[in-house]
Amino acid sequence: MPQIDKITLNIIPAAMTTITFKIKKLISTLKRIILFDLI
Repeated sequence: MPQIDKITLNIIPAAMTTITFKIKKLISTLKRIILFDLI
């Protein structure tokens, strides 16, 4: 059981980082689309 917890603690931060990066990328893409629509 403790081994599984250690793996989970390593996976969760990596997953969070990936999700945060994808969200930031998505937001920047949306901003670019909105700016092009305004022009």
